[in-house]
Amino acid sequence: NQTGARVKRLEIREPNLEAVFLHLTGRALRD
Repeated sequence: NQTGARVKRLEIREPNLEAVFLHLTGRALRD
């Protein structure tokens, strides 16, 4: 099902800000 796959990709591409920050810097926002 193409639509389901697209929704999953969107969820993966839009993680919450803290997850992005943690990925980029290697530490949490509230350190």
